Amino acid sequence: MKNFFFGLFVSCIFGVNCQINKSQIDNWNATFYETYDQDLDKAFLLAKRALKESKKINYIAGEGGALYRIGIYYDIKMKSDSARIFLFNGIEKLKKTTAYSDLGDAYNNLGAHYYYQFEYNKAISAHRDAIQYFNRANKREGISKALNNIGICYKNLGNLDLAKSTYKQSLALGIKYNDSLMISIANASISGLFIELKELDSALIYNIRSELVVPRNDNYTRITIWFSRGEIYKGMGRFLQAEKAYKVGLDLAVKSSNNERIQYFYKSLAELKENQNLFKESIEWYKKYDSLRDFMYNTERNDFMAKYENKFKLTEKEQSIKQKNIQLLQAKNRSTEQQNKIQIGVIIILILIALSIILFLAFRLKRRNHEIAKRKLNETDLLSRELHHRIKNNLQLVSSLLTIELNHLVGNDKTKLIKVKDSLHVIGRLHEKLFESKKWEKIKLSEILYELKNQSTNLLPDLKINLDFEDKLLDINAGISLGIVVNELITNSMKHAFFQIENPSITILLKENEGKLELIYLDNGIGFDTAIGSSSFGSELLSVLLKKIGSDTKITGQNGFNLTSKLNIQFYSNENYTH
Repeated sequence: MKNFFFGLFVSCIFGVNCQINKSQIDNWNATFYETYDQDLDKAFLLAKRALKESKKINYIAGEGGALYRIGIYYDIKMKSDSARIFLFNGIEKLKKTTAYSDLGDAYNNLGAHYYYQFEYNKAISAHRDAIQYFNRANKREGISKALNNIGICYKNLGNLDLAKSTYKQSLALGIKYNDSLMISIANASISGLFIELKELDSALIYNIRSELVVPRNDNYTRITIWFSRGEIYKGMGRFLQAEKAYKVGLDLAVKSSNNERIQYFYKSLAELKENQNLFKESIEWYKKYDSLRDFMYNTERNDFMAKYENKFKLTEKEQSIKQKNIQLLQAKNRSTEQQNKIQIGVIIILILIALSIILFLAFRLKRRNHEIAKRKLNETDLLSRELHHRIKNNLQLVSSLLTIELNHLVGNDKTKLIKVKDSLHVIGRLHEKLFESKKWEKIKLSEILYELKNQSTNLLPDLKINLDFEDKLLDINAGISLGIVVNELITNSMKHAFFQIENPSITILLKENEGKLELIYLDNGIGFDTAIGSSSFGSELLSVLLKKIGSDTKITGQNGFNLTSKLNIQFYSNENYTH
């Protein structure tokens, strides 16, 4: 039945005789968001169809709307380069029109793209552009959403005062227009900020305010509110109230069939019981959490496999029918031949049939092997995505735990832990680069150095980083160690070297010397006295890593910081390495 309705849907959308007009294109673009929650690939087909038909009738607004929605699809698929291209192209098209609502939405999604790439300042700029166009379109919901996104970016940049101010702008806007959804979302965001600040009483007040005005049909926001309330009560040590809040949110998630949120509630309830030393109940909730997580993964995998198995069976059936038609045509032509050629004709027919059977069986065998290989490749891709997702989640979990621990530390201990968190961030970004390039064992020097350069210049815009290197491939373990070393050198320069320096600059050279890579690092900072040395965590970490991957390390502190080290790591040129 599901396949029947999908076939009917595709027939309606892609019917050859349909007369396409602007309103139909606008409808495809408008239903993109409703569709991708259920079937992302179907939403992608809608956007592609809208793009194709818009080009046919030269409908610029429809073309721009379809382009940025395709960018959203690639963003969800974690193909960031393709996503950015389509988002920019969509924005450029829409700027030639008066489709201000779509243009604001495109900028909002560009901001979200930058946010997930950790480019928070660029994200803030994009969301501000979104507000400009939402104002022109008088789209209050879009303005509120953009303001909340800016607040989230400020929170991640550590500027909690600006985050609070932005959330309150959104709240004031909702009160002005008496928009209950805007008021609810703004209160929920402010509550989350107070949770971050450990001001749980204030967080609870805003959380309750948010729940009082949220529209009854907005289950997604209500689920989020009850989850946050459970976190607040847990932080206060009010475990019974926390459990009640989690269970109210869980009931809403179950009614909405929101399996992802159901997972969060299962896990939170398990952790709550663990905090109360109720280990038996904790285990039961963990079992539910683990079972649902495996169910979601297996369901996605089975749907994917069934889709391609059906396609294979349909192709195989069509090929069989085509082969039978060929045989019938040959038999009809042979019947017109003269009687005296019957014996020769029969022999030819038998030979043709035998060859046809052999070819058909060979084709079938080849096709089957191809499909088996294709399924295995798809399984591998799915497993790699799941592995990447779990690694990413684990890195984020560790980062969150370090952030929590930072709130309880001061002085040198806090500085050391910040260094650990920075190193963890470097590892996470290098892992992201590996996943995007799909080279699991090797990484390019350019991917390491340009990532560190962009990250550093975002933090200190006046800083100039000069790179001079031969682009080699490194073993991933060596690449991560080198990345942490270079990141530590840049961080130390930014922290200690550029006091009252007008044009701060760093030069990094990596070149092959006598079969080894040689690292040369220089800055134009104030330098230091090498006789005094340093006992900072950064110096300790550099010392350990350089002993691991370097030799003949020399450091001078006159006319800026200068380090030279020969690296004992294996490298490959792009020409002599195949993956």
